[in-house]
Amino acid sequence: MFKEKMFSLLSKLGYRQKDNTQNLKTRLIKGAISIFGLKSFSMGLGFLISLILARILGASDYGLYVYIFQIMDVLVLLGNSGSDSLIVRDGAIYKSNSDWGLLHGLLKWSNQFVLGFCSLLIIISIIILFSLGDQISAPFRLSFLIGILFLPIACVRNLNISTMTAFQQFFKGHLPEFFIRPILLISSIICAYFILAKNVNTPIIAGIHVSVSGICLFIIMLLLNQTIPKIVWQETPKYEIKKWLKTSLPLLFSASLYIFYTNIDSLMLGVMKGFTLVGIYDVVVKGKLIIYMVIQAMSGVLQPNIATVYAQG
Repeated sequence: MFKEKMFSLLSKLGYRQKDNTQNLKTRLIKGAISIFGLKSFSMGLGFLISLILARILGASDYGLYVYIFQIMDVLVLLGNSGSDSLIVRDGAIYKSNSDWGLLHGLLKWSNQFVLGFCSLLIIISIIILFSLGDQISAPFRLSFLIGILFLPIACVRNLNISTMTAFQQFFKGHLPEFFIRPILLISSIICAYFILAKNVNTPIIAGIHVSVSGICLFIIMLLLNQTIPKIVWQETPKYEIKKWLKTSLPLLFSASLYIFYTNIDSLMLGVMKGFTLVGIYDVVVKGKLIIYMVIQAMSGVLQPNIATVYAQG
C-alpha cells in the first residue's frame, strides 16, 4: 500500500514537472517571437526616422546628431556600470527566493550609485567640452549640452527595464522603448518640421530626442510600479555591496564589447572624415541591418523545409 502511494506521488510529480517544462518552453517561444516582432518594428521605424532626419537636416547635421548620441551610448554604458545586468541576474534570484530585503537593497543601491556616477560623468564631460574651446563648433557644443541630459534618463530607464526583466516582464518592460518611443519620436519630428519649417536643426532634434526619452521613462516607471510587489518596499533593505560591485564589473566588460563594436566605426569616422560621412554611413548601415534581419528570418523558415524536401527526395 505504501509503495503504491509512493509510485502514485512520484508519477504525479513527474507529470507536473513535464507540464511545467512544456509551459516554460511555450513561454520562451512566445516571448522570443514577441520580442523579435517588437524589435523588428522598432528597427523599421528607426530606419524611417533616419531617412526623415537625413532629409530634413542634411547629411552633415544628421551626422552630428548621430555622432553625439553614439557618444551618449558609450556614456550610458559607463553610467550603468553593469548594474542593469546585475539586476537581471541577482534580482531574479532574490525574487525566486522571496528575499525581498536584498531585492529592495539592490534596487535602492543601484539607482543611487548610477545617478551619482552619471552626475560625475556629466561634470567631467562638460569640463572637457569647454576645455576644447574653439576646436569644436557652436552647434556641436549646444547639441552636446542638450544631449547630455539623455544620460541619466537612459541609465535609469535601463535599470527599470532590467528590474521588469527580472520579474519576467521582458516584453512589457521593452514596449515603451521599442514601440512607443519611435512613434513619439517620428511624430514629434514631423510636427517640428511643419511648425518650424527650415529652422529645424540638430539642437532641436536633440531636444526632441531627450524629451521623448523622458516621457518613455515616465511610462516605464508607471509599469514598474505595477509590477513590483508592495512587500519589496515594505521590507528593510539589505546590502551586499562588495558582492554586487565584484559581479557588475565583468558584466560591464561584456556589455562594453558590444557597445564599442557597434559604435567605434562611426566614432572613428567622425574624427577622421567629419560628420557628413557619419550621416551617410549611419543610414546605409541601418538599411543593411534590416535586409540582414529579413534574410535571417527567411533562412530560419526555409532551411529546415528545404532540408526536409531534399531528404524526402
